[in-house]
Amino acid sequence: MVMRDNQVLLGKRIDEAVFGGRWGFPAGFIEFDEDFLTAARREAKEETGLDVAVTGILNVSTNYLTATLHALVVVVAARPIGGELTPGDDICDLRWVPVGGPFPPLAYEADAHLLERLACGALPQLPVDERYAEP
Repeated sequence: MVMRDNQVLLGKRIDEAVFGGRWGFPAGFIEFDEDFLTAARREAKEETGLDVAVTGILNVSTNYLTATLHALVVVVAARPIGGELTPGDDICDLRWVPVGGPFPPLAYEADAHLLERLACGALPQLPVDERYAEP
């Protein structure tokens, strides 16, 4: 969940992707040789063009995407520290949205739940290992 100035960054998934045409947090999968914080920073860069610093862990849940695909999801909070906002990878559009909404049609129930909680106030964060929080 990349945030700045009381706004959250959402990406519109390309039509060919699972839940294409709907919006969600920039996200992706962990590569074999990386930790989850490094993966979060890499995926943010690939999908948004932004370099981010991870500031905390917001949530851990399971997304049941299809009958044969589900994923353990670790949602981290991040703030932009550089780069240029440009859609990439599985994203065709990016939008900064006020934390109170309104939100475009969302791809994932877990994202909708976190955005609802965020609209009610700041979310608690677990600390992260600072050695892996920034590039």
